[in-house]
Amino acid sequence: MNKKFFFQSLFFCCAALVPQCYAVADNGVNELLQDSLALQAAVRGEKSVNLPLFQTKFTADPAPLVVGDTLFLYTSHDASPEDIPDLNEKNSAGFFMYDWLLWSTTDMVNWTEHGAVASLKDITWRSRDNGAWAIQIVERNGKYYLYAPLHGHGIGVLVADSPYGPFKDPLGKPLVWQKEHWDDIDPSVFTDDDGQAYMYWGNPHVYCIKLNEDMISTSGDIFVLNQQDGVMRPVKEEGAKINLRIPGSQKADWKVKNYQEGPWFYKRNGHYYLGFASTCCPEALGYAMSDSPMGPWEWKGPVIGEWTAAYGKFFAGKAGFVSLQWLPDFINWRRSRHTWQRLGND
Repeated sequence: MNKKFFFQSLFFCCAALVPQCYAVADNGVNELLQDSLALQAAVRGEKSVNLPLFQTKFTADPAPLVVGDTLFLYTSHDASPEDIPDLNEKNSAGFFMYDWLLWSTTDMVNWTEHGAVASLKDITWRSRDNGAWAIQIVERNGKYYLYAPLHGHGIGVLVADSPYGPFKDPLGKPLVWQKEHWDDIDPSVFTDDDGQAYMYWGNPHVYCIKLNEDMISTSGDIFVLNQQDGVMRPVKEEGAKINLRIPGSQKADWKVKNYQEGPWFYKRNGHYYLGFASTCCPEALGYAMSDSPMGPWEWKGPVIGEWTAAYGKFFAGKAGFVSLQWLPDFINWRRSRHTWQRLGND
């Protein structure tokens, strides 16, 4: 049987920011549509569903990693009001995110909570005490690498000998940092069949760079996706052409249509895929394909459409895929949503 698990988050009726993660079995387009309608009904309070996956913490941005017979799910973590240290922040509608959590399962039904696996405190060179946004963890040569955005201060990397941590900073500085803007968020790392690793990232543009085998150093230039032809080209050549504040209405004509943020780069059956959050706001989820890691990328369509703004302005976050070798041809789809506004606020 071919199944898919699609990780999202729900916005419940309470006076707080409550992004969460959940899984829905997708056995076809009709069931996916039914799941989507059921979840929207739950948001409106019209239907009761035993979701999300994790109901004791406010989680978002789930990043899956398979090791042996175990699926590890790393998530970002929105603080509860009582955990927000700044009194002025307690009543604001922003994101207060200080650490990353870890969960694991061997059957996609029963989950074990392992607590905080890393936090901003592990990155001593950070410029902010808030902003533990979407991460990704990959394994290579027995080491585990956690790539984290430090909003306004580039992207860093932490390393551990185990998927459970502890994760340590091997560099004491950003892995990449484009100081001319704040686009450096939502890293996605993939190692190709030939051993070459790539890191994709960016909002509102798509960037990438090659990583060396040590996974903590880079090779060559930073590239950016040219939205006229879908090809990745060096930023030093394309930089003057990039409109960092492009109106959303113009993104409908992009080669990777309506790209917003949160790229997830992977390969399947010889083709390269780029999942991403599209449009804003609310955000949707789209994907593009290419026959090469460097493009040309071509938009293929939406994975899921926008959630109506009547239930809040949602951030879709990152879209990621991981193959579960211990189940027959399982593909895991993951998605996250942050709520941009509190219930009742305009």
